[in-house]
Amino acid sequence: MGERVVRNDEVRGSIPLGSTRFPHCKVRTRRPGRWAFPNSSFAVVPGLDASRLRAWLGALVLVIVVVAGGLYFTQIQPGGLRPPAPALLASLEEEAEHPVFAYGTLTSGFVRFVVTFGLQDAEPATLAGYRREGRNILPAEGAMVDGVLFEVSPRELRRLDLYERLGERYERIEVELADGTTAWAYRRL
Repeated sequence: MGERVVRNDEVRGSIPLGSTRFPHCKVRTRRPGRWAFPNSSFAVVPGLDASRLRAWLGALVLVIVVVAGGLYFTQIQPGGLRPPAPALLASLEEEAEHPVFAYGTLTSGFVRFVVTFGLQDAEPATLAGYRREGRNILPAEGAMVDGVLFEVSPRELRRLDLYERLGERYERIEVELADGTTAWAYRRL
């Protein structure tokens, strides 16, 4: 009489693995921690167990979603937003670098990279004469707002304007920092 080979998923819950109650059945088990195709000893990624593979795939999906979301919200102008007024954009010198003071999401280098497609060196900075209230800065005697200062090209400044929804949600103002440097900053309308 020939032997019948039974896969793990056929006997799971009905016959304890390694059972001697059914001597005519052999239970073939896959090596633990390996992700393989059914009825095959071929591993999808040799030496990589299923939990690590799932972790890497999850991280990859997360990075793709974050980058795609950043591109969507900075480049496609969600909600039919209009670009900033041409007069404001025309006032920018094409060759100059523009200092920008950031106190919110733009303090993160990753967010700045997704928004501007560029890497900027940021240094800590303090804005005197303003206080931070949620996502806004308001003039206030003796108050200070901590943030970062970085420089951008005119093209990157336009991308920041789109990200901050210039004219819809924020306005770009020129401020003087505690060390006397002038920079652009975004303030809620």
